[in-house]
Amino acid sequence: MLSIVAALALSAPAITPGAEESFARRAFLLEADSRCELLTSGERASLSAAARQARGALERAGLDADTLEFHVRNAAAARDCSDELVQDVAGEARNAYAAWAAMRAMDFPGVRRVWTTRRVLEPDSTPRWALWQRLENGERFGLTVTDSEQTAMLAIPAERAAAPIRSAKIELRDPDKLAAPLDAALGGLFMARADLEPMAQQAAPASLSRAIWASGVSKAKGETAPKPDADFQLIEFPASALAEIARLNASEAVRIRVIRADGETVRYVEAGDLAAAQAFLAAKPLNPET
Repeated sequence: MLSIVAALALSAPAITPGAEESFARRAFLLEADSRCELLTSGERASLSAAARQARGALERAGLDADTLEFHVRNAAAARDCSDELVQDVAGEARNAYAAWAAMRAMDFPGVRRVWTTRRVLEPDSTPRWALWQRLENGERFGLTVTDSEQTAMLAIPAERAAAPIRSAKIELRDPDKLAAPLDAALGGLFMARADLEPMAQQAAPASLSRAIWASGVSKAKGETAPKPDADFQLIEFPASALAEIARLNASEAVRIRVIRADGETVRYVEAGDLAAAQAFLAAKPLNPET
């Protein structure tokens, strides 16, 4: 079968076959589908998730996904809806969706962390975890769902939250201040700071970040506790916070500051393939009746 990257060789000679092919095929079909309506809504959501996951792999490798996508979309726009390559790639997507839709859970690994998803097929009034990343010291950050709402949540073991939690905020790169991720080593010209943990080096400096403040603090109950036999405190954020993190480069991290009466503590969440994980959940409704 013809490689899409190879088909671009004349118009984009700098692009070479390899890791880019997976992303190219998905971006190609997304563009073709936008004109030709080749896929169902479920197949389209599945394809979007796969494209975002492939983009994340390119970003973590330091490759230019935007330039590749530009050339691929132009190539797709120039082809007829009945074109053999268009139909071949659409067939691949339909076959992949059949297996994708049947899956109840899926992991999306990044460089240092993993986003875990679990489709909550029959939500009720009890918050249940649909998407999360395991942090240090038994903490968890992600998305809980009920039959009426979705909430971004940070769960902290009660023994680590002895002092009352006053508030918390997520700090993430502000695109108005810093358009692209900051390379602290300037492409290897400088040594990375030894006093910063690796995840901290993936996060934008506080001065170039914006904040999303917590909306509430509560205690975990039932299935909301990451471990049923342990007590957790929950810090709630708007569900839109996850969408903001998903817009970051896959190589980035965000900083969460938890402010207590006796000071503050910091933990980090890797952006990774969050966008792909969200698309996985969207490929099949959390509530099958909607």
